[in-house]
Amino acid sequence: MTKLNFKTLGQELRTELLARRRDFHMHPELGFEEFRTSGIVAEELTKLGIEVQTGIAKTGVVGVLEGDTDGPTVLVRADMDALPILEQNDMDYASQSPGKMHACGHDAHVAIGLGVANLCSPQPSFAGWSGKIVPAWRRGNGGALAMINDGVLGKSGAGYSSGPPRVDGIANRHCRGCQWACNVGFVDI
Repeated sequence: MTKLNFKTLGQELRTELLARRRDFHMHPELGFEEFRTSGIVAEELTKLGIEVQTGIAKTGVVGVLEGDTDGPTVLVRADMDALPILEQNDMDYASQSPGKMHACGHDAHVAIGLGVANLCSPQPSFAGWSGKIVPAWRRGNGGALAMINDGVLGKSGAGYSSGPPRVDGIANRHCRGCQWACNVGFVDI
């Protein structure tokens, strides 16, 4: 079993992920309109050799990383929708779409999700992992429910030829300035 140093690997991805996050920030898309964003995500996952399913609940993207043996399936959720807000700052990566802005960190969610896929794809059975890792990009405004209705938690639905793996757990994070760092919550599904 190969032991991976995620801190080192993460530092190697830092520049690329920061550039990706800023690109997503410059090109925000509202819920159910994230065609550019979902296209980039699907293209990046494909480059990593990850099985990709697109068009889930219109613009959702799902990737499946298989471990070496049977085991639990973990869905890694990443929001990608922007808000209908006019950005009023002069950063070099400010929104180029008037009236649309990534004001609550979903640009970072997309980049973080791509980082997780990059870290896990070379060896999905790292540290003895068995089962599946399922990165899923979705949007707010009812997007999670729409993806659930399309079968992202393991029921056959749109975009799946043989049905996705049944999800045993979900890893999620949210970028909010008002939330304490390192808080963890658990919800049974």
